[in-house]
Amino acid sequence: MQWVGALAGRIEDAFGHAWSLGELGLALTRVDEILRDPHHRTLHEDVATNGFHAPFDDGALDLAIARDGAIHGTNPYQRVCGSRGDRVMGLLERAPRNPGRRLLVVCHCYGVPSPPVMRRLFELRGLDVDVVTNVMGHHQPGTYPAWPGSGLVSARLSRFVENLRCAVTGARALVRWLRIHEGYERVAVVGFSIGGQLALHLAHTGDVDDAVLYCPVTSLATTARELGLMRHVSPVITPLLERVHGSRFEELLALADPLAMRLAIDEERMHVIAQRHDALARLAQIEAIRRKYPRVRWTLLPGTHLLPLGLREVRRAVRDALVG
Repeated sequence: MQWVGALAGRIEDAFGHAWSLGELGLALTRVDEILRDPHHRTLHEDVATNGFHAPFDDGALDLAIARDGAIHGTNPYQRVCGSRGDRVMGLLERAPRNPGRRLLVVCHCYGVPSPPVMRRLFELRGLDVDVVTNVMGHHQPGTYPAWPGSGLVSARLSRFVENLRCAVTGARALVRWLRIHEGYERVAVVGFSIGGQLALHLAHTGDVDDAVLYCPVTSLATTARELGLMRHVSPVITPLLERVHGSRFEELLALADPLAMRLAIDEERMHVIAQRHDALARLAQIEAIRRKYPRVRWTLLPGTHLLPLGLREVRRAVRDALVG
């Protein structure tokens, strides 16, 4: 299996190069937007004062569940950089029996906001727990109109960081509202890729009891620096842009770094799963979690981000989190 993973890793790295080339091409058409960012300092000051995990009133949450399990409501996050009418979206699928009043929260990857796909990936059928898939509220035309995850990313860094802050707030609001209105006694979260970062944030806020992080993106700054062509181009371009802008971009991206915060659950209640040849969320980035929290459960598999090998181990980890 190792040679399969190594070959798939090279192909995935080529995909990362193509992706980053497209992003660079579009960024070159938006240099003015990158350099003229009126909210950069405002956002930095707000996070320094209130923390990345923005406070909100549980009693003011405005969510509702439709007959088909679809959840919609207003995201309680108040934007520093202007209003966008952010929403909370999710899909709740109830188990025929749920004697322990347990809930599994699924946080999807960047480009696949599909609850059925995530359920198949983690093999969630037949579990005696309710499952809610949190759908980030940025799946709308953005960098690439045809790419479903593109609304999260913006050439203007303050907007990008605030989009993630808003997504984290929306996931927290969803979990808290379900705890209050459905009476769940225990909540676990599983997140894949950028969803893994959302899951890690939930573990740092204490909104969940257990967490499984699968190929998690742990740092926006690291990902922006190492994806595809960026690891060759970024050391040249970034200092030039920063000199004109007058601010360090990584300082703003670092505001969203969950590993700069304190974990609110026991380390042993978090399971981190990495694929050795992952070219999109590289192993060295994910190992930062293990270095900070040496007692986390750790599994290393032989595949890549897009070619998940050893899924039986991933699915076992999810089930263990639900019964632990």
